[in-house]
Amino acid sequence: MTLFIILWTSFLSLMLNIMFWLWFLLFLYIKWLNHELDFYIITNNRIIWVEQKTFLDRNVSETNLWQVQEVNSNTKGLFANLLNYGTLFIQTAGSKQNLKMDFAPDPINQARKILNIVDDYRDNQNAMMGKPIDPNEDIHNKTIKTWKN
Repeated sequence: MTLFIILWTSFLSLMLNIMFWLWFLLFLYIKWLNHELDFYIITNNRIIWVEQKTFLDRNVSETNLWQVQEVNSNTKGLFANLLNYGTLFIQTAGSKQNLKMDFAPDPINQARKILNIVDDYRDNQNAMMGKPIDPNEDIHNKTIKTWKN
């Protein structure tokens, strides 16, 4: 009888341990999936930000390229600098929400690319409206990209 109790308690503790680790791995997978499904889509007129908030909750934000005021990046900490990831901020004009992407790969170069696209858009809009383009301004290649978190 004591052997049965010992085997039963060891089996029960093993099952509880397995269940704990399965729940923990499921939690990690959902957290990773929420970050993996965040991405920007940059078209020739706007920036679309798709953010997966929770498992079945998605938020989609859009802003016109003309309304982009600042694009900033932030890498904080040893691992963020070694693995080259950080936070990417896009500040817009008016009452629209600002766009923020955590764990963005290569945030400094992505911020530069987004600013180049915004500058090209503004240069093209000024040229279409007949305003002269400042020759001292940098003229960049037109690129349309999608960045995935």
